[in-house]
Amino acid sequence: VLASCSKDKTIILWDPEKREQIRVLRGHSGQVICVVFSFEGNTLVSCSNDNTIKVWDVASGKELKSLKQHKDEVCCLAFLPIGMLASGGKDRKVFLWDSAEWRVAHTLEQTQAVHSLVAHFESFNLYIGCQDSKINVWEIDQGVLSSSRVCEYKFSHSLPKKITGVRAKGTVIQNSKISKADENIFKSKGASVKDN
Repeated sequence: VLASCSKDKTIILWDPEKREQIRVLRGHSGQVICVVFSFEGNTLVSCSNDNTIKVWDVASGKELKSLKQHKDEVCCLAFLPIGMLASGGKDRKVFLWDSAEWRVAHTLEQTQAVHSLVAHFESFNLYIGCQDSKINVWEIDQGVLSSSRVCEYKFSHSLPKKITGVRAKGTVIQNSKISKADENIFKSKGASVKDN
């Protein structure tokens, strides 16, 4: 199943082999910005500029939960390998949701609006792309998110709206603390890495 989202406030589930719509999900009152499937594929989560996150049952299309913790537009979502969902938004917060009960387990305060999130499954890091052209990295240690930022990347380009925006050729990351795993991630996206 493939999911798409739109300014028309809807989510469409598709059969990619037949190239046909399966169903349309309605429930957001604003533009749907991002959708992600759970690892099992039976749950879809969406976020919107209506400040909400919605949890959907893929098989039935039924809305299971509406999460209203964010106080501004919710811009991005990422599932973590520890059974949590990360959500980030213009309210400068990243919430980590326990995906079993859909309650906030951790709050990560940021200094600027959050535009993108990526969970890396080998290094167990959460990458947070913010409006101030920085990517903040939080380490997950033995299933628990550490309470402090372990690294920060400052990019030469302005506003990395999406961390996958690191894909822009010629981006230079300067940080003496960068790990080999992190270096390989950014190099694979077309960035060059050098020490400060």
